[in-house]
This record gives sequence, C-alpha cells and structure tokens, in this order.
Amino acid sequence: MPQMQFHLYQSNRHTLRYGNLGAKHRTAKRVTFITETLVLEESMKIEAVILDFDQTLVDLSRHIEWGNARRRMAATYIAHGVSPSLTIDVFDPLSMQERMRDAEIPTVSQDLFAKAFTEAEKILEEFEIKAVSESRLVPGALDALRWLRKHGKKIGVVSLNGSRPVRAALEKFQIADYFDATFYRDSQGKPKPNPDHLLRCLKQLKCKPQKAVMIGDNTTDIMAAKSAGVLFIGVSSGGYSTAELKWAGAEKTIPSLCELPSVIEELESSKKT
Repeated sequence: MPQMQFHLYQSNRHTLRYGNLGAKHRTAKRVTFITETLVLEESMKIEAVILDFDQTLVDLSRHIEWGNARRRMAATYIAHGVSPSLTIDVFDPLSMQERMRDAEIPTVSQDLFAKAFTEAEKILEEFEIKAVSESRLVPGALDALRWLRKHGKKIGVVSLNGSRPVRAALEKFQIADYFDATFYRDSQGKPKPNPDHLLRCLKQLKCKPQKAVMIGDNTTDIMAAKSAGVLFIGVSSGGYSTAELKWAGAEKTIPSLCELPSVIEELESSKKT
C-alpha cells in the first residue's frame, strides 16, 4: 500500500497530521495517539483477531497502477470544479480519498462534490480489481488463518481497499470462509485511521476490545487499533520497518504471518512479572 501522506512529530504523544489542504479550503485533521505499549496484567485470552488486508494478507498494492489511478481521480475532481490546489500535493489515491472524504469546499455544491467523490472511488476500485488477477497471498497467510480457525479464534478483516476487490481476492484464494466479519473502505461508517470500522467489526464478532488483537502493516492500522483500545501486532511485510512500527506504538512486531501463532501463544501465556 502506498504510504498515506502523514507528517509525524515526536513527543510524549505522537501526532499524525494529514489532509492539510492549501489556500482557502483548509480541512486539516490531526489525530493524536499514545505510543506507550499496553501492559498485560495477567495472561490474555484472545477471542478475536482482526487483520488488515493489503500487504498483510494479500500483496494487492504491488500490482496497482497508482500513478494512473491518481491522475484519473484528480482529473475527475477538477472536472467537477475542485481546485487543483487540493489535489496537487497528494501523491497517492488513498490519501486523495482520505482528504476529500470530509472536505468542505464552498466553491462546489455538496451534490456535485458527492458525485465527484463517487466517481473517483469507482476509478480507484477499478484499478484495485484489475490488480487482483496478479496478486498473491503473503507468505504464511493461509497457514496463519488455518491455525486461528483451529484454535477457535474469531477472524475479521478491516481494510482500506474497496469491497469488490477484497471480495474478489478472498474468493480467488478460497479464504473467504475463514472470516466472520469483513469491513472495507466503502462499508458503512468511517474507514481507518478512524477506529469506527474496527469497533463495528468487534461488535459484529461480539468481542470486547481487550479480548482482541489487530494485525497490520501500516500506521493507519496502528492509529485505528490505539483509538479502539485494541492490542496491535505489526507485521513488516508492507512499507514500514519493524523499528518504525514499534516507534508508532505496536505492542509486538513480526516479520511475517508465519510468526503469528507463536506471538499469540506468547501473549496468552504472558504474565506481568
């Protein structure tokens, strides 16, 4: 997945600043999260495991033509009256949709802007679907899913990809039946880094946050998990290194899903000393 355009400032709390628009139409967002790791007071019984999709389960983004998608999406917004000043400094489609999702643009009617957003979303999903044919499961994904199911864990997916490409990939790899709940970029509610989809997923799984873990490769996953009060395990199969995932607040890190069973066993047997 291309890196969302975050600007990080380190302090006791880490602030991820994104969506900083220029000129008159500034809709800057600031999300503050605490990077202190959770301390296990006693052994932790994990009831549910929530996974990110892209670069955590499937290498979808490696096969997406991000440049072409971005260019067409920007052209769509501009054609509907959105100023190029709001697209010029956004270098990937996911960041563009994140910026536009909550933008307020006085020069464009709400209905026209909604139409532009929908058209841009269709363009992005078109490129995601095209990439499914070349995508592959990441190493260890299938074995990890089998292990989780064998050990009675509820399994969910909370993805920043669209519903159609995610469903297509799950069917392609014949792993759809492993998941008890799935949430996509276009699911009802707000996608990551907002915790809304993660909390909705937990509600559907009938699992409390303190009884779940989230697995992901990106700072958006960490932000969602922290905000929801869910322990986060970072997997360095995407664009972030182990050191960066730890810095951003991952309680545990693994190089691939091959190590997921062992880290869950470690968490469930851990006691505060």
